[in-house]
Amino acid sequence: MSATFVQPTSDVMVAVINPLLGSVVETFNTMLGSKARRGALELRGIDAEPYEISALIALSGGTKGVICLSFDRLTALEIGARLLGGSNWKLTPAVLDAVGEIANVVAGSAKSKLEMGLNMGLPAIVRRENFCIRFPSGSDPMRLHFDSDIGPFFVDFGFVVSGL
Repeated sequence: MSATFVQPTSDVMVAVINPLLGSVVETFNTMLGSKARRGALELRGIDAEPYEISALIALSGGTKGVICLSFDRLTALEIGARLLGGSNWKLTPAVLDAVGEIANVVAGSAKSKLEMGLNMGLPAIVRRENFCIRFPSGSDPMRLHFDSDIGPFFVDFGFVVSGL
């Protein structure tokens, strides 16, 4: 995967990228035994397509935002297999819960590193059909691509300081 890097467009986004990146890498390593490798960072286009399975978590407080981890089908199945044991060939509710748990751990870890007094919502798991992420008004959502030995995925995120 070629690395394309863009300059984040706000101080809030700059403050979020490294804690989020570190949280993804740590979570994949400790919970899944997988090395997540950072790819391109880009502005997320309005029409950007997610992978088949996505887990969204809203953050609120002095800063508000959304973190969305998006996985292709095979990556989601492997996450389920590693967390639940055995092989999974179907996207069962248990596999979707496993994907949600990974998103929950990533967001919780990032939240603790951000030190912005954030409150975290529960993960919402969605399939690609009729799916649109609603980022906070005024945010410039970014997409951070990853590759790993269990498959590709990306993290979409957008934050804004409340009241701006």
